[in-house]
Amino acid sequence: MTVPKLPKAKKELVAQLTELATTAVNAFWMNPDSLERDAKLAVAEIQRLTGVADYDEFYFHALMGWGSPEEFAARAALGIPAAADLDRSDIAALVEKIATSPGPEADYCQELLERSFPYADVSDAIHWPDRERTSEETADEILLRKALFESGGADAVRLHLVSLANGVMADTNAPLWAQTWAETVVGKNRDGH
Repeated sequence: MTVPKLPKAKKELVAQLTELATTAVNAFWMNPDSLERDAKLAVAEIQRLTGVADYDEFYFHALMGWGSPEEFAARAALGIPAAADLDRSDIAALVEKIATSPGPEADYCQELLERSFPYADVSDAIHWPDRERTSEETADEILLRKALFESGGADAVRLHLVSLANGVMADTNAPLWAQTWAETVVGKNRDGH
């Protein structure tokens, strides 16, 4: 399969979603329990336009912690990607797009990978790996996690991640970010998560 063509957001929809999101953020940023009628109507309209029920009052309460109404609208206007049957080169191309072109299209590509490989912890494989990887190596890691999940379930993927983490912790030259990742993985495993 080839990488699905990325959709183009309609400018009118982006503008409408930006206006609605601004209304929602203004009401819910300080108070996620706000009863402001216009804000509740804005959230309902955003949900109708996007088909995403998770865009709720709390979502807009938290939005300013990671983005703006404009950034939200640009990504939401692209729609929800469907899971796809992606091969190694497709995955590598999507990872490369995510790494080199931050923004709504990169977010769409990441969501496409997450929907296609829900058991692979795609976000960590790309942004918080055990070591630096090329796009192709990241694709291999995602495909390995897929194969592990298919053969042994979530426990097989977890054991693989713990093994990677133990390798990082044994490497005295591992970068600090990799050591932090490893400590997190081992800590989650120890705590039974």
